Amino acid sequence: MFEAISRRFQIKFKDRAAAGNILAEIIKNRLKKEKLEQCIGFGVPRGGVVTADSVVRRLSSSSSANAAVDFDIIIPGKLTDPDNKEQAIGAVMEDGTS
Repeated sequence: MFEAISRRFQIKFKDRAAAGNILAEIIKNRLKKEKLEQCIGFGVPRGGVVTADSVVRRLSSSSSANAAVDFDIIIPGKLTDPDNKEQAIGAVMEDGTS
């Protein structure tokens, strides 16, 4: 149902935490409880950390008391457009992958 709505409309969220809460509910409804306990959440700086934190907190509260969803932060290097340094065209990880 969410997919059909999101394809037709541009959705605006109150903030990144609210977007994370909605995303967590969608994930929770799609995955079985056993699978939630095997999840790892990753947050990319500049907005993604706040959203990922909200997702992980919501999913952890819905899993069993002994198993929390793991959370880590990814810090990539920005690949910029040679003609426009503000525009990102990709990212490079510390191991050199992109």
